[in-house]
Amino acid sequence: MHHILEDERTAPTVVGGRYLPQRLLKAAHGLSTWVAADLETGRSVVVKTTPLAAVPEGTELVLRHEAAVLASVECPHLAPLLDVGVDADALYLVTPYVPGVSLDRRLRVGPLDVDDALTLARSVAAALAAVWERGVLHRDIKPSSIVVNEGAPLAAVTLIDFGFSRADAVETSLRGDAPTVARYVSPERAGLVDLDVDQRSDLYSLGAVLFEALAGRPPYSGSSVREILRHHVTAPIPSLRSFGLTVPRAVDEIVQRLLAKDPADRYQTPEALLADLATVSDALRAGHADPAVVIGTHDRRCCVVGQPAFVGRGVELSGLAAALDEAAAGRPALVALEAASGGGKTRLLDEFAQQAAERGAWVVRGRALDQVATLPFQPLQGIAAAFEAERDPDTVGRIAAEFGAHAHAAVAALPSLADVFPVVAEEVLGPEAYGETRTVDALAALLAALGDHERPAVVLLDDLQWTDRLTCAVLARWQRETRETGRGHVLVVAAYRGEDVGLGHPVLDLAPDRRLNLAPLADIDLRRLVESMAGAIDGDARDTVVSLAEGSPFMASAVLHGLVEADALVCRHPGWVLDPDRMDEMQSSRRSAAFLARRLDLLPPATLELLLAAAVLGREFDLDLAAHLAGQPADTAVPALHDARRRHLIWSRSQAGRSTFVHDRIRETLLARLHPDERRSL
Repeated sequence: MHHILEDERTAPTVVGGRYLPQRLLKAAHGLSTWVAADLETGRSVVVKTTPLAAVPEGTELVLRHEAAVLASVECPHLAPLLDVGVDADALYLVTPYVPGVSLDRRLRVGPLDVDDALTLARSVAAALAAVWERGVLHRDIKPSSIVVNEGAPLAAVTLIDFGFSRADAVETSLRGDAPTVARYVSPERAGLVDLDVDQRSDLYSLGAVLFEALAGRPPYSGSSVREILRHHVTAPIPSLRSFGLTVPRAVDEIVQRLLAKDPADRYQTPEALLADLATVSDALRAGHADPAVVIGTHDRRCCVVGQPAFVGRGVELSGLAAALDEAAAGRPALVALEAASGGGKTRLLDEFAQQAAERGAWVVRGRALDQVATLPFQPLQGIAAAFEAERDPDTVGRIAAEFGAHAHAAVAALPSLADVFPVVAEEVLGPEAYGETRTVDALAALLAALGDHERPAVVLLDDLQWTDRLTCAVLARWQRETRETGRGHVLVVAAYRGEDVGLGHPVLDLAPDRRLNLAPLADIDLRRLVESMAGAIDGDARDTVVSLAEGSPFMASAVLHGLVEADALVCRHPGWVLDPDRMDEMQSSRRSAAFLARRLDLLPPATLELLLAAAVLGREFDLDLAAHLAGQPADTAVPALHDARRRHLIWSRSQAGRSTFVHDRIRETLLARLHPDERRSL
């Protein structure tokens, strides 16, 4: 049976003079659910009753309309409303009885495999497409609203409970006593953002259900409804593969697009979602373990999503995978990854980090920061952060034993390691003249100890164009020692922007085992990237963006956004087209960098002032401090920040008040607008 709580009590009366309740399934929050017999047809049905006092005014009329519409829909994955009525002081709703078990009960056994999860998603999306075509939303998609067959494989999927969210006190539940409901509700459905609730809200809920079906846990959880809802709005969209799940990249991207905070960034139509699901399913059944599917190309959009699909870079990924194979076999390696600004090195590192984690490697990430005074060993701070996240005490114990003699010097360089490797404060280290050598040796030993034959380590160090001499000395020392011993299980990737590394830069003194230079993306890959962001787009418009991007994935995104914001790229049926008149006005911006500057010109003054102050603070900044520097009160700064986020210039982080520029090129373009005296003053 598709409801969990069962009660053998029977109803003494006939509901509405037509339905004879036979067994009470569930009673909670004033809502009673019965299996009943339809006295006219003899069929089993499900009857839900709720007090009229809990029903918003006008709901009964709307439900009667929806029942009439849904009763005419023919879809194998849908249990429509059959009847709506009033009996005494209660509203009742009737749907067909569907044999099987609820998805939430099915998931108690364990998560679904990828094939069954895609069957689930396709079935629910097909049901939604059938009813959306007639203007009806579900509004309350969750695992208990989906009935599936018992056993494997998944063959029968039915969406139930249409319309019940209008009458089952969802709003009351969200205020404090139903965290389960909150796990699947979209930000706008919960009233957390001032946006309309439409079909994209149902898609968000489907994304949350699909995530749980694959991961065995919901995307956001917490001890209270308030905490869960806050995560829906502020927490980063979770990646399935970041949990070590072996799922195709395209499946992960589909789920993340469904879970986008802004409805404009989600799938806009169920048909587009169904097309992507079908393409991935077909490719998997044809034997492709990780199909190279670019999602979103079938969508009909009136806005451009902020995060494009990952495209191309197959050669580079293969090179990194080969280096990981060597490290796993006991041959440590240093790989230098060079790219132009906006060339996609960070996105490549993100993708490789996912693949390495799937293969069982311990992934450690670090990054150099662009600061006036570069901090020593800044990129290696990520090692300390990785230890904080590591839950295997055996791993920590093994590493401590291997480099224990160097612990004091390592903690002196990276104080946050003190919680992991306690040291004796009075320990005598030796003459201070050798302090730098001790520290370099200690951190090199720590680096070498990170991996072993059971679990190799991958250390990804990004933006080393801003690194310090001592960090490069650590890498050189580690490499020299591992070459001398001929053993180790660590892969280090040193990534940097080539144009910012001049003669004499310490990163050039490294002798990597392998060099990867990110070439500009091929036009075919840029076209796929543009389509993943814009959906259906006229060929001339797409090729114009590709031409202006000059091989840069970041600039393809910037140009696409810039054309839309300037009304030079307009949404028309069946997709985006260029406006020739507006394009003529933009002839002075025929180079990609000018498009980025033009995007800033189109910002409201308050937003531009806030971002100029934020750019001085760094790639990551605190809103309160940026607002103070810009001289803006909160009621001005908060909307300005929201506008920058909506235009995909910044990302907001889950930590209160922290935001990050989407790319360094945006920050650098802002800084270039400031007069040197003004920049020094800020």
